[in-house]
Amino acid sequence: MDKMLIFVIAIIAAVVLVFATFFVILPSMQGGDEEEGGGDEGDGTILTATYTVYVLGENGTNSGWRWSLTSITVSNNTRVTFHIINNSTAAHGFMIREFPPSQSSIYPNSIVDIFFTVNQVGTFSYYSTLLGDEEMVGTIEATP
Repeated sequence: MDKMLIFVIAIIAAVVLVFATFFVILPSMQGGDEEEGGGDEGDGTILTATYTVYVLGENGTNSGWRWSLTSITVSNNTRVTFHIINNSTAAHGFMIREFPPSQSSIYPNSIVDIFFTVNQVGTFSYYSTLLGDEEMVGTIEATP
């Protein structure tokens, strides 16, 4: 009887995981949208953009970690939020050198919001600051 109960619980957990993957996680990995925010003192408009980023990889290993979102394009003078979800069992870091204070530790099973303003045109990298996370790299393309 105990084996049957464990089997039923495992099936229910698998169904919930599949549902969450296809109806919650994958749709939110599509990136973010720019929209007008409040005005600034210069040319009148600051855009805002929010992106949900997942830590992807194999729990229990030290390789294969990556961001779910590896490239975004935003306009200059955009206030960006990265909503980072780390459902893994490993800690990671986050940094963009050109847009401080966009550095943070991302602990296992946690959510971190990173806020920064893109205030120059160009291509910039975001990455994990921890050893072993060399594959966790993404780019931000800032256009005029």
